Amino acid sequence: MKLPAHNQRILTGVIILAMVGGAAVMGRLGIGLLIGLASLVAQYEFYDMVYSNGKEHWLEKCLGLILGAGVLVACGLNVPYAAQAFTIATAMTAAIILLIRFNDGDNRPHLVSSMLLIMGFIYVPLVLQMAFRLLPMEILLILVGVVASDTAAYYAGVTMGKRKLWPRVSPKKSWAGSIAGLITCTLAVSLLGWLLFDHHPAIWLLVGMVINISAQLGDFFESALKRIYEIKDSS
Repeated sequence: MKLPAHNQRILTGVIILAMVGGAAVMGRLGIGLLIGLASLVAQYEFYDMVYSNGKEHWLEKCLGLILGAGVLVACGLNVPYAAQAFTIATAMTAAIILLIRFNDGDNRPHLVSSMLLIMGFIYVPLVLQMAFRLLPMEILLILVGVVASDTAAYYAGVTMGKRKLWPRVSPKKSWAGSIAGLITCTLAVSLLGWLLFDHHPAIWLLVGMVINISAQLGDFFESALKRIYEIKDSS
């Protein structure tokens, strides 16, 4: 039986926070496994979305996932310049695939395919590898802010969201939801940051706003991708 949308959001938030809490208890290994799992799922979903013809682009998908896993393992082991090295390797891999598939016809689709390989690497594992530099409680702080923002934006949008924020990109997102998400995320991060860390409260207000703005931009980007590729659901 399918749960109502608000119950799904609450359940998802509880599961995410529980997984992060469990990973934090396990220490660096737990955090590494959690980051790796999140990256694998998200990067696979990205490639599955942008490469509509999976059989034709299986090489890009496989190599992208391998390079993504490689940069996470290397960064998790604190290998010097791992992120830079794997970024260069991904660009070289995309260039080689383009050259292999180059022909006398229209090569623009092959160029786009190679660029999407690089984009998937940058968008997911290259961003997530930065989490290895954070403390478990800092990761928890970010996720609490994101969950609080998403939950507040949903309920405010359902109850008061008559004016749409950017309907061409995301028809359901409203000004009320966006503002509620910003306020709730900022307050949640500020309170938790003040309780867990020894910094001036103004710092946490700024951190909360940055987390929320980043999360909302990510949502819009994901919505734009879904509209481009005519896909209804994507996490």
